[in-house]
Amino acid sequence: MASFSSYYCFDFGNTEIKSGLLVNGQLTETKRFQDEEQLFTQLNLELPVAVSSVRKLETLEKIEQRFKNLFVVNSGVKLPFNCAYLTPETLGIDRICNAAAMSAHPSLGPKLSIDIGTCLKFDFLNSANQYVGGSISPGFNMRFKLLNQFTANLPLVPKISNPKLIGQNTFESIQSGVQIGMYSEIKGMIEQYESQYPDLTIFMTGGDLQNFDFPQKNNIFADDNLTLKGISEIFKLNATTN
Repeated sequence: MASFSSYYCFDFGNTEIKSGLLVNGQLTETKRFQDEEQLFTQLNLELPVAVSSVRKLETLEKIEQRFKNLFVVNSGVKLPFNCAYLTPETLGIDRICNAAAMSAHPSLGPKLSIDIGTCLKFDFLNSANQYVGGSISPGFNMRFKLLNQFTANLPLVPKISNPKLIGQNTFESIQSGVQIGMYSEIKGMIEQYESQYPDLTIFMTGGDLQNFDFPQKNNIFADDNLTLKGISEIFKLNATTN
């Protein structure tokens, strides 16, 4: 595979599509799309594409029909980190990409990505550039839907900007349990990681990150484009080694 001065990275998540245009390896432009057709009509179909997708196979087939030069991230391609996950073939592509983005910062020691999206995902890369694993739990919308779908009487509740700690009706009680509970889960997980790895660097990303206000700390970085950057790191590695 040859190297390219300009190319796209596509992140097909469960909820939306993100695209990034990279020029000389640098992310210069990002866009969000709701469906494939919208994406196809607004981008240059002649440029190479590196894609990460957690969707069904049909999505990749549509992309293959439109773009002439396509690289698909999967667990079988060369990765910029060593994988110690026991079942790498089951590792989510988005998790692989987040780890790849973190691996581009070797001087930072152990690193943790926290991806707050459809699911809440923690992924850990140790100081030896080895992906060890992490955790997965339901995200915001999934928690609200599960309470509604798996009970007889609980309503489907929207998230709000400032939920009350003590809910005084069923709506407020669910919002407190889901939103403050999820915040507490993230905070508690961070504390456990930091107790084992005091020099930990944390990268936070995901569509629902904006719903949380975490205290400013020198070792925590918010990066809305972490997954796109990881796709690019994997693409560049495979473009130069094949």
